[in-house]
Amino acid sequence: MKIERCPQGHFYDADRYDGCPLCPPEPIWEPAPELPTVGWLVCTQGDRQGRDFRLHEGYNYLGSGPQADIRLPWDDQIPAQRAAILGYDQQWGQFSFGPCGGRPPVRVNGKMILDAVVLNPGDRLTVGGTELLFVPLCGPDFRWEKDK
Repeated sequence: MKIERCPQGHFYDADRYDGCPLCPPEPIWEPAPELPTVGWLVCTQGDRQGRDFRLHEGYNYLGSGPQADIRLPWDDQIPAQRAAILGYDQQWGQFSFGPCGGRPPVRVNGKMILDAVVLNPGDRLTVGGTELLFVPLCGPDFRWEKDK
């Protein structure tokens, strides 16, 4: 018998259980179905410089936790789920970016924004202490065709 203690302080037999039988299981998070890439965000500073994040059609939430579409776990200024939102409208071929909930402030090209703004190629987005370069794939000249 191998007795272990879980982070909540419960003791259990590790030979019999894979984890603490008294603690609720971790919720299982499943990513959204694979959607076509419509653009990228690329980290431009620090030790994450060059790391890229794929954008998909619809809403892309930026946060530090596992439920965020664009996950920035190294930045302690960013809340887990929704610090900012970047949307792509397939019909108009247009990207927008804005805050979600007001903390932390978000910026486009150094200017704090209070409402969503339309993005242009090369815009620099700041969320918390992280700066990201916006690189679109889709837009007025190219869009993914919907299955008919």
